[in-house]
Amino acid sequence: MILIVFKKADLPLAEFLQSITNCGCVLIKADRGYVLWQIHDFIGVYTIVTLINGYMRTPKIEALKRTIDWFNE
Repeated sequence: MILIVFKKADLPLAEFLQSITNCGCVLIKADRGYVLWQIHDFIGVYTIVTLINGYMRTPKIEALKRTIDWFNE
């Protein structure tokens, strides 16, 4: 599962990304002030990992590498 958190004002961005990738669902947490884009199916996770591979420049790249290794196994 991949969870991406957006601030409430970025709801249109979350919905746009969900619509062009056809992955996951957007959950609005109005009482908390944020929006979640939740990708939980195998194909959706694979699609997102494929799209972001090579663009990560943060310490989270280690998690991406573990996910890619898991897919390769």
